[in-house]
Amino acid sequence: MKRNSKKVIKNKDLLALETNFRQISNKNGIRVCLVYPNTYKVGMSSLGFQALYGLINDLPDISCERAFLPEQFRAGMTKQGIVKSRDSETGKSFETNTELINFDIIAFSISFENDYVNLVSLLQDAGIPLRSSDRNTF
Repeated sequence: MKRNSKKVIKNKDLLALETNFRQISNKNGIRVCLVYPNTYKVGMSSLGFQALYGLINDLPDISCERAFLPEQFRAGMTKQGIVKSRDSETGKSFETNTELINFDIIAFSISFENDYVNLVSLLQDAGIPLRSSDRNTF
């Protein structure tokens, strides 16, 4: 019996392949993470997501990173549609591997209704309470 031995591509490998990668230039300003609750391939094929990422990074005193659902995360879905994942890249930014909870702003770009399930799973894996009343207020 032959096993499917797909190579797992890490964020750093995907970043090396990007032609328009933006270095994080403003580490002291407002830190934003733009999350696409699906895989890298799906998120990067969204022109709206790419445009929003560029617009946010063009603002002064703001640096924007991205976060996606790792391929392994989707592969781990059970028959009931419940995702169980503890992937090291889940709930972290794509560029610097920073945990989502450490950003000043977490923004979401959702193109498909089916990604709402992924959004909930990403928040849970990032340790961010689902209810706003359970989060810190300023």
